Amino acid sequence: MELATGGELFDRVAESEKLTERAAAPYFRGMVEGLLHCLARGVVHRHIKLEDVMLCAEDSQGPTRIKLIDFGFALCLPPKAAGGGGFEEDCLFYDKSGSKSYRAPEMLAGGGYRAPPVDVWALGVTVFSLVAGFFPLDEAKPSDWRFQRMVENQRSGVGTCEGIYAMYQRQCAFSTELRELLDAMLAIDPARRLTMQQVAEHRWFATVQGEADDGDEVMYPVARRF
Repeated sequence: MELATGGELFDRVAESEKLTERAAAPYFRGMVEGLLHCLARGVVHRHIKLEDVMLCAEDSQGPTRIKLIDFGFALCLPPKAAGGGGFEEDCLFYDKSGSKSYRAPEMLAGGGYRAPPVDVWALGVTVFSLVAGFFPLDEAKPSDWRFQRMVENQRSGVGTCEGIYAMYQRQCAFSTELRELLDAMLAIDPARRLTMQQVAEHRWFATVQGEADDGDEVMYPVARRF
């Protein structure tokens, strides 16, 4: 088995309680590349979370290199019936999988869901947690008041990140580009959610590379948020 000596990404963020956008970017990029690699082979992970991202602290390619683990809930998309290769991404699945704070709303709604968008939602929750220091919601279903507020905000055109921070009477400190990216990843309607390829091509990655590194300052010094 491969060895990942840096522990879980969960431990990395728990130590700092939150990461700067610049510090989070390599992990974000690694997760996107790993999920695109899987999707190109017809595999959807369906269990993305902080604990399932391992850090390769002593890897020759750098301390921010990651490995995705725990494919117990993964599924394989059927190949396209027509010629030309590829996989059927529009087929519906009905089982629930993953950890509750990361599950996409359509997975919990019970009407069937397309598999690739659920990884985008879970990745959005993961990255939000990395840079905010807390989860955006407990579970994406009507019984969670945070999710109800998200539904109302998206219907009225309020940005998801801004709306989440407003629930706690705080101002969102994310850059404009990151707010734009996470808002699109956390779109409740999966038809309006970014694809994983669109996430990979988003301008935030180019923008954050040019920022000065101001360290991983701690915003919430008195409580572990996870």
